Amino acid sequence: MEKKCHKCHSRWLTPQNITATLSLFLLIFLPTTHSMKQNIPRLKLSHKDLLVSNSCIPFLESSSESLGFQTLLLDEERSRLFLGAKDYIYMLNLVDVNKNIRKIHWPATQDREDFCKLAGKDENEECANFIKVLHHYNKTHIYACGTGAFHPLCGYIELGSNKEEIVFKLDTQNLESGRLKCPFDPHPPFASIMTGAKFFGAYSIPDTYNPDDDKIYFFFREASPEGSASEKTIFSRVGRVCKNDIGGQRSLINKWTTFLKARLVCSIPGPDGGDTYFDELQDVFLLPTKDERNPVVYGIFTTTSSIFKASAVCVYSMADIRGVFNGPYAHKESPDHKWVQYDGRIPYPRPGTVYVGTVLKVISVAKGIWNMEEVLLEELQIFKNPSPITNIELSIKQHQLYITSPDGLVQLSPHRCDTYGKACTDCCLARDPYCAWDGNACSRYIPTLKRRSRRQDVKNGDPLTQCWDVDDKTVNEAPEEKVIFGVESNSTFLECVPKSQQASIRWFIQHTGEERQEEITSDDRVIKTEYGLLIRSLQKKDSGTYYCKAQEHTFIHTLVKLSVKVIENEQMEQTQKMEEDEARGRELITESRLRYKDYLQLLSSPTFSMDEYCEQMWHKEKKRQRNKGGAKWKHVQEIKKSRNRRHHEQRERHARILSA
Repeated sequence: MEKKCHKCHSRWLTPQNITATLSLFLLIFLPTTHSMKQNIPRLKLSHKDLLVSNSCIPFLESSSESLGFQTLLLDEERSRLFLGAKDYIYMLNLVDVNKNIRKIHWPATQDREDFCKLAGKDENEECANFIKVLHHYNKTHIYACGTGAFHPLCGYIELGSNKEEIVFKLDTQNLESGRLKCPFDPHPPFASIMTGAKFFGAYSIPDTYNPDDDKIYFFFREASPEGSASEKTIFSRVGRVCKNDIGGQRSLINKWTTFLKARLVCSIPGPDGGDTYFDELQDVFLLPTKDERNPVVYGIFTTTSSIFKASAVCVYSMADIRGVFNGPYAHKESPDHKWVQYDGRIPYPRPGTVYVGTVLKVISVAKGIWNMEEVLLEELQIFKNPSPITNIELSIKQHQLYITSPDGLVQLSPHRCDTYGKACTDCCLARDPYCAWDGNACSRYIPTLKRRSRRQDVKNGDPLTQCWDVDDKTVNEAPEEKVIFGVESNSTFLECVPKSQQASIRWFIQHTGEERQEEITSDDRVIKTEYGLLIRSLQKKDSGTYYCKAQEHTFIHTLVKLSVKVIENEQMEQTQKMEEDEARGRELITESRLRYKDYLQLLSSPTFSMDEYCEQMWHKEKKRQRNKGGAKWKHVQEIKKSRNRRHHEQRERHARILSA
């Protein structure tokens, strides 16, 4: 008996929440598991770090015409990437998106722009032709649709049959209406697919080996009154309909009779037991596997809150999604009731479970028959300014990711081996399947017949099994050595920041004259921080050599070696007194030299009178006192002024006597 789609008009429960991680993450597509044992990425790289490592290439078309990026289309055969934007369609090179750029100008007609403005729409953000749909129509053409200033249009782009000389031309003579194919508004996220030259906003996925039982899966979001009939909340959904559904009869004419839908839950657990939900689905990517019935579904989600804005990527197994549709469903007695699980007879087959692996740059490693370990390698900030991610495309041939936001496109390499370090141990601790130690550096891994020439331990991350026979200079990078001077009774900070966020830091001290290293424990005076060691009220006994050691798994290595020297208070006071005495001595010597020089000038110049000499000395003394003095009391300053006037009168009388 053939298995057919069953009619059902119920909603379906998701048995388990989906876990995810914040911001944008690079994917390594390996098997997923139920939980994350290490939920901290080993490396956290900023946009600047990606640029320095030459693993990130931003699209440099920065004029206003390049804003409003909407959709991506990958063409592996021609090594091209097609980008839909505001009034333009770009054709880019997969090797370097900034080389050999070609574009088609496809604006909305002037009358449509005028109607759009009269309707009160924004001239720059809405009244233009935003390209929302790009699909391969056949081997020589692309099917494209744009909003057309709230009047959608679709057309065909000719690529030609010659892969070496690609044509890139829009057939303006055969444009057609884009209604039901392309949205009117450019702002809401939109996903679509072309199947057999017929357009569907969904994915066609075989359920069994019987083609009559294939299903169409829709991924969308909607505002739904889950809690009450008056309040609507945005939820992400996956819908399903039989591919051979021809609609119902009587009241169900032109309506799907096999349509089902379930909620896509993407969330992360909070510290207080509450979950943070990412309810707004932005885009969906299907990764094919050897079994065409079970692709891996990657969804990009954002939060609905206007205060807390974040994005996440959740991964779903197609087999598990199928299990939810075949499991228990939800219903409510009336519009005033909540959705609850149906307690009646559960449809066959029994329900499955939807679970997901977390995404950053993550690998799943088998630790046993049933035990899996998930390791987060990197967290990447793709764009200079945080921006919601709208599209991700993976080129298997080029080993590149292409990621867009509304105002930017970035080409990202999945490997940046030189960022891990210059030693064999650093390369092995990274556990990156894209990288391995080649004997001289951590470089990109390329499978060869000579396996011994490449060293990497993705499974355990144990350098001792890979780097034990390597030259000592390249086994482990020499620790940084510094001399730190601290003053007794003052605070001193010893900085040590490990490159790996998964490493645990331990501090040791080797006192002067001793060989044994003693581990430092925190107390009221010594505080361990994520950036180093803070010693409050430094004491004489704190002198010695400090070792900052990082431990990952069973491997321990020294990151920083600091020699701390404590300067006693008595020594500081003596040093300060000596400096003051030396400064006073230099001042007296300088003053005596200047007076001797003036005396010689007086003797050598008969025209230089005694009055001029006294006047000059008086001005110098006044200037020196002004520079030397600080804030004085007003009555003291008045006394000083009167004394100076009296002395000045005496000098004048004395000078007149000499001149006479």
